Amino acid sequence: MINHDESTHTCMCCNDTTGSDIPGPNWKSYVPPTSPCADGYATYYLMPYQICLKYFPVPVSYSTAKANCHDERANLIKIDSQEKYNIFEDYHVPIANNSVIQVWVQGEKVRGQWQFDDGTPIPEYCPIDMSNKTGDQVHLRAKSSSPFEYSDAENARLCNYSCEYHFLSSFNN
Repeated sequence: MINHDESTHTCMCCNDTTGSDIPGPNWKSYVPPTSPCADGYATYYLMPYQICLKYFPVPVSYSTAKANCHDERANLIKIDSQEKYNIFEDYHVPIANNSVIQVWVQGEKVRGQWQFDDGTPIPEYCPIDMSNKTGDQVHLRAKSSSPFEYSDAENARLCNYSCEYHFLSSFNN
């Protein structure tokens, strides 16, 4: 439980999760949720966010995976930092269980540039193995069991996918 004195901007944390307030008119108590993610989603913390991930072992095209995530009120997983890559690995390595899996992740080649669904460029730290033999390999997938590598693929390729959504890790009364 987190207690906050609004007049002095003082916080206290304690193990009491009953939600009972500390005596005093200016204190408010907040009990963090025990499971902020929807059923079937795993919770990860990447300050200031909580990230909810769910793996779907159903091979589909990139566009279908993206639409299915939107139906879940989520997005294909977006690996936009080293920390997020570490979360991706932590979540997917046990799923792979020493076998090779292929997972759609956010990434599309637009006018020769790799970008996320929101149009921001994919950072340089994310090397993409581009076979691009046919010119239609314009989507991004992670493949392997550990470490995962990024590779281009055509939309018609069928891969599993992971959806994510996130929210600020803050408590409101």
